[in-house]
Order: sequence, then structure tokens, then C-alpha cells
Amino acid sequence: MAVYSGPETSESNLQLALDLSNARKNSTANIFGNLIQNGNFSGGSGSSQESGSVATNTIIQFDNPGDSPYVLRQNGNFAEYQININSGISSSTTYVMSGWYAKSADYADSDTMFYAAAYSLSGNNVSTPNTGIGTLIYSTVINNITWEYRYQTITTPSDSNGNISWFVGYGVNNTSGYRYYTNLKLEEGTYPKLYNLITSGNTGNGKCENSPSFGSTYGGFLTFDGTDDWVDCPLNLTGSGSWTMETWFRVNGSPSNPSFMNVIVDTCPSGSTANMIHVDYGGNYGGSQNQLVYSSRPAGGSYTHLTGPVLSQSVWYHVCVCRNYSLSGGSTQLYVNGVLNNVYNGNISTASTSPVRIGRWTDGTTYARVSVGMVKIYNRFLPAEEVQQNFNATRGRFGI
Repeated sequence: MAVYSGPETSESNLQLALDLSNARKNSTANIFGNLIQNGNFSGGSGSSQESGSVATNTIIQFDNPGDSPYVLRQNGNFAEYQININSGISSSTTYVMSGWYAKSADYADSDTMFYAAAYSLSGNNVSTPNTGIGTLIYSTVINNITWEYRYQTITTPSDSNGNISWFVGYGVNNTSGYRYYTNLKLEEGTYPKLYNLITSGNTGNGKCENSPSFGSTYGGFLTFDGTDDWVDCPLNLTGSGSWTMETWFRVNGSPSNPSFMNVIVDTCPSGSTANMIHVDYGGNYGGSQNQLVYSSRPAGGSYTHLTGPVLSQSVWYHVCVCRNYSLSGGSTQLYVNGVLNNVYNGNISTASTSPVRIGRWTDGTTYARVSVGMVKIYNRFLPAEEVQQNFNATRGRFGI
């Protein structure tokens, strides 16, 4: 299993691990309209298309930060590597291209990675800039080569004919040196999918809705603007049983509906149920303004609230809710920065619904104004020593 936050974090019984420092990772799951995943050139295979004048595209084995030892190496006059996607493309829909890019020390021309065309039945095709290099998410150095994970979006025309062509390396006359690519993928959405690092029983990846913004500090995080953006991830958290919800986040202001709350993570986002970590704003859900609250409500039942401290804005917090379910009466524990803050003695009933939702409440009008760096869910109760272990393994990343 991949190490996602640090070598000392607990990995046993993880169901979901969304970590913004790993948004660059690829996935084998075909979730949420993930249309192309052949860009890891697994086993040295992949699309063999090439175009341009004296184009040279070679799939080679080369050290890289992706999911495969193979990369696309490109040189030659106006080299390009053309990937045609001709199934599953919808009209008036935004798609995101992403992948790893690098170049040799002697490379002598422009950077280019994303030139794409979305085709129209009427000929009103939509194209990205010819020299697009996209937005940088993350970079790392391997054997003196700097690899960058980047992304670029394209929105299809209203009368799309169902085709997108992606011309990797378009329009560059690199007469010396090489460019390298791997993990090329195209997905529906405005940001590369948040990769669920759980490789066994993977329930799916996090889909970003309406463009939460990415921050590269603190190892990577998403910021929700409190207007209309959130993340969905398909996962059922059972109504009975033991589990743990863990997250790193900071509050940046009031939610879109100031009478309610900044929701960090909700595992039961339906109208009649709730199971969420949030920061109360209007004082209506168990706390006073800016107070941390864990709230649970089964279908047809009433709320149970477990309150924590009043939080400062723009400060990172590590919060864990650990439920120990027992037929003889369990307990739910709330930890803040590795320290036990509050306990509810007895079993709290929750529904089993999907998806996990980050940054949005079920009413559809309350969006959180927060930044989130990590969300993890275990299908077991984490004891105090493991909560402290996870906090200590990741606190340095968030400056705590």
C-alpha cells in the first residue's frame, strides 16, 4: 500500500485516503467519467500515434514519479503525440487533462504539453492555446531531472460531435534534448481527481465540483470558496460498526449561508441524515460561532452533537472522530491535534449513504469557506496512541 502522509501513519483498515499531496497520482478505477488512463504506458505499450515533421516519439523505461517505469520520450522537429478520445464525450462539459512532464538538461526549445481540440458538429471547434503548459500542481527531482505535474481544462461546444484530440508536445522544434511525459489522463471535471490511495477495495476517487482552488504549500491543499465548490467521493460508512474520520483543515471565513456551518466532511449527505465534522457558525448545531462540532443524525431521528473548542481562522487543525460501536454501549471520541477533547458515551446511530462529501452541506445552499489538506476514513476505531501517531507524523507538513 502506498505511504500517503508519512511513514509512521496508520494504514490498517483504511477505506478512504484523500491527500492533496497525492492528487498527482493516477488510478486504475474508471470512476466519474474517467475517459483515458492509457498514459502510464504500462509495460512499454500505449498509443503509438505520432505526427509532425520528423517526429520521434519513443516509449522507454525511465525513472519517473508516476505509476509505471515507462515514459513517452519526445524529440524531433515539431514532434507531437496525438491522442484521440472519441467515446464518452458530452456537449457543454469541462474536461481536465493532466500528467507528469520533464525535460533533459540540454533541451533547447519551448515547454508544451496541452494542446487539444474539442470538435463541433457545425465546425465551431474549441481549442486550447497552442503552447499550453498548463497549471503546475507539484514538482519533484529524480536523478537530476525535474518532473512537474500539470493540468489544463477544455470545455466542449454545445454541439459536440463526441471527439477530443490531445496533441502532446505540439508545435515545438526541439532539435536537441528530450521531453518526457507519463501518467497522461483526461477526466470529466475542472481539476484532476483526488486519488484514493487505498489500493485494496478502492471505492472510488474524489471528484472536484466547480473548481476548488489548489494551493501548493503545506504539501498541497484545496480551498473551497464558500460559493459553489465541493468534493464527492463514493463511499458508504455503515450505520452500525466502528469507524474513524480524520482530517486536516483550516477555516477561512463564514460559510455561504451564515446561519449554518462550514462543513468539512459529511459521510451521510442526505436530507434526513447527517454524520459530519463541521465548524458551527450560526450557533444552531450544538455550538457557538466558530466552534468545532461533530454531529450525527439517523434517518427519522434527532441530532447528537459532540462539541470541541472554538477554532481560530486561518489556523490548521487535525481532527479525528473515533467511534467504538458496541452492543453493550460504545463511545465516540473527538480529538483535536492529537489530544482527546470530548467523549460521548453510548452508541450513536448513523445512516449508510453515499457519497462522502467535503465542503458542502446537504441543503445544497451551504458551502464551506475552508481549506482541506487531507481526509481519511477507517472502518475501525483508532485508539488514542494511533491518533497521536497520525498527528505527529503529519503535523510538520502543516506547521504545527
